[in-house]
Amino acid sequence: MLSLLSVTGCAGTAESLTVVRSSGAREHSIERSLATCMEQNGFRYVPDDGSPWQRVDPELKNDRLGRGDYAAMRSYRAKYGYGAFAIYVFPQKFGNPRVKPEHVPISPNGAIRAALSTTQRRAYQEAYDRCYGPAVKQATGKDVASEWDHHRQISALVDRLVAAEIDADLRLVRLAENMADCLRAKGYAVESTLPSALAGRGFARFNAEITEIGRTDDISDEPLKSFGTDEDGNHRVYQPNLTPLQAGPYLTREIGDALDDLKCGREFYPVYKTRYTDIQRRAHEEFGLAE
Repeated sequence: MLSLLSVTGCAGTAESLTVVRSSGAREHSIERSLATCMEQNGFRYVPDDGSPWQRVDPELKNDRLGRGDYAAMRSYRAKYGYGAFAIYVFPQKFGNPRVKPEHVPISPNGAIRAALSTTQRRAYQEAYDRCYGPAVKQATGKDVASEWDHHRQISALVDRLVAAEIDADLRLVRLAENMADCLRAKGYAVESTLPSALAGRGFARFNAEITEIGRTDDISDEPLKSFGTDEDGNHRVYQPNLTPLQAGPYLTREIGDALDDLKCGREFYPVYKTRYTDIQRRAHEEFGLAE
């Protein structure tokens, strides 16, 4: 079962995973500090040096997607839509954690954890959480409570930069309004014409369907109540266990929406995507991670 507990910035979609991840000097420092601290706590940790297990599937890391290239986006969307239901139809390619990845080996740290007993894994995680904040502080000067909080702060910074540099940009506002008019003419509901909201409209729509399926399936969501509620005040739920066959019809609808969205946003996306990709890069670098 998958938990809907990921942290994403504005318009965070699978389609945004377009840049090869590389490790900068500060990220190397974080990883080395983690390894040293974990060893002091009696556990082995292998520093991430940008090795293959950290890389996105070759088909999904196309730099042209990050620039809003029409041909690249059309090729992607004609097969994967916005990347919402694709995690079920193409579980290996999209890193569904229920299956072994198609193109990358298992992370050595994942293998280390898997070899531990339940009690040892709990102790390992507690040690990792204790080590993580000081490692980030030493490398970046940033105060983070955990790895989760580290990424939450990056996401919050992305949101602030998007609001200031994208949603307030008059050119992008005009392009978004034109795109929204086109979508409405095709019969789509558009709740907001803010550039970031419009860019995330399609993924949000189909991700909400996934959440609703998870809310109404026979998997108990009781264990997640301790995590509180989501941004809409709803209790968090586990994602449904959809097979590729079950998810296929949903993805077909998603693809139709995504291609219409792209047609309407042909002038919008090259400007928006280029700016958004740059913001993502800057935010990750500020917090010691390369993106």
